[in-house]
Amino acid sequence: MVEVYHLPNDHDLSVNLFENVSNSEELKRMAITGEINAALLTPSMVLDEFQLLIAANKALHNFINQKLTTKTLHSELLFCLSPTRSISAAFQKFGLQNNDKEVLIVEIHPKDQGILSELQTKVSGKSIPLSSLKNYTDTDSIKKTYKITDAELKMGSLLDAVVTRISTKDLVSF
Repeated sequence: MVEVYHLPNDHDLSVNLFENVSNSEELKRMAITGEINAALLTPSMVLDEFQLLIAANKALHNFINQKLTTKTLHSELLFCLSPTRSISAAFQKFGLQNNDKEVLIVEIHPKDQGILSELQTKVSGKSIPLSSLKNYTDTDSIKKTYKITDAELKMGSLLDAVVTRISTKDLVSF
């Protein structure tokens, strides 16, 4: 069940959540070799689609302005989700792992040119509504990764804290 969100510069963000995935290792290999032109994320590190939209906007901005830190638009998306400046740490924490049973496939593409529906056939698993994402989110791991304190959560939501860190990563070190 592909969800599509509109981005600036005539681009869209397509997102699909899968459960009971049995070929994570193969999917990861296909992404590394370029057979899959999308970001493969572990849903446990994503609170909400708004978090993805912020990271996608930032990645698309870097791509259009030829300021990518990584090699591709989709790896930049993954990097933008991370609170650190380490590309390898971003892939380890936010990217699909070989034994993951759930996968979030995210594609940034020009309007009406998405291929995410074609990628569905490569996943051995069940496509489920994105509204189910909260069932797979690991809030403790997210708090630890983004270094979010209980005091901070008294003033705002966990999503607010995560989005702030994504948005200000280039300006502030948390």
